[in-house]
Amino acid sequence: MMEDFIRLNLGDKYANFYKETTADERTQIDLNFISILATGQSKQPVSVEKETIIKDG
Repeated sequence: MMEDFIRLNLGDKYANFYKETTADERTQIDLNFISILATGQSKQPVSVEKETIIKDG
C-alpha cells in the first residue's frame, strides 16, 4: 500500500527504491511519512486506523 502511495505521489524511482528496502527500513520510511503528513507540512489527508509495532528482543 505504501509502495502504491509513493509511486502515485513521488514516482517510480522512489517506489522501486522502497520496494527493495528491508522490512525495518520500510517501517522507518512509513513512520517518517506519517510524521510528515501529520504535522501539516503536506496537503495529503492522514488516516491511521490501526498500527501494529513488533519489537524483537
